[in-house]
Amino acid sequence: PLLPFVIALGTAVLLEPAVRWGSRRLGLRRGFVAVVLTTVLLGLLLAVLGWGTIRLWREAAGWLEELPRALEALPALMERAEERYEGFLRSCPREVRSWLEGALAQLSEEGISLAGELSGKALGWASSAAAGVPQLLLFLFTTVLAAYLTTMTYPEITAFLRRQTPKRWQHALHEIAACFRSTFWKWLKAESFLCFVTFVMLLLGFWYMKLEYALLAAVLVALVDALPVLGAGTVLVPWGLYHILLDSVPMGVALLALYAMILLVRSLLEPRVMAAQAGLPPLTALLAMYVGFSFFGVGGMLLLPVLLL
Repeated sequence: PLLPFVIALGTAVLLEPAVRWGSRRLGLRRGFVAVVLTTVLLGLLLAVLGWGTIRLWREAAGWLEELPRALEALPALMERAEERYEGFLRSCPREVRSWLEGALAQLSEEGISLAGELSGKALGWASSAAAGVPQLLLFLFTTVLAAYLTTMTYPEITAFLRRQTPKRWQHALHEIAACFRSTFWKWLKAESFLCFVTFVMLLLGFWYMKLEYALLAAVLVALVDALPVLGAGTVLVPWGLYHILLDSVPMGVALLALYAMILLVRSLLEPRVMAAQAGLPPLTALLAMYVGFSFFGVGGMLLLPVLLL
């Protein structure tokens, strides 16, 4: 419930140095400078998000237009895949063949049930998204209004919070807040850089493969890759194997090679970038990320390096 005000406070902290400089050097009222800078920041964010949303919407609309044709060709593709799989089975020993046939039957049953579950969940998600539009608009309006008000009255807010804190705690809390702010921004820069590198590699790879909806595919796979539990391989590996089974071997090999490149680059960059931004040795950063993920999951992987600092 307090997320709009947390975002507004973060915006005020980000703009405070510029607001202070503008009011002192230019001799302008603080409220006017705060409104102008907040409007510029929100305008830039709106322009970037608007351009990305329009581009993604166009690609998604084009993909949905081609979806019926792809579904019509699906039975023929499945027959070709089945023929290739049966040819592979005939070349296998009897024991391996029986095991593969049982695995395929089980996989088919699970795939049918999974498809039913996903279709039901998709309808639920669509209805929830439609019902949540008014709440989303209220959230955006509250966030924008809170950002303006918080940026304009940031000194009063900090003075009020300071008055509520005992004097003997103020210095320690100030040091803790400064350390946390510095550490958080370093971690955020490192994670943003890694996500940006992955997105650029995906986009360039999809453009090289001449995918029609390269931007949409790169955004979706990058979002999946941002989740450490899943990663880009959750999408690229099945996608590549699918093309290999359907006689589109170059496309499948290109997708698998793209995943291998992303995995290699992230494995090399992640400890080094985290170490460079956070001031930890690469081995220490890697150890903290691995131990955090092993014991506490995704949250531990993200937070343990920060706590270690």
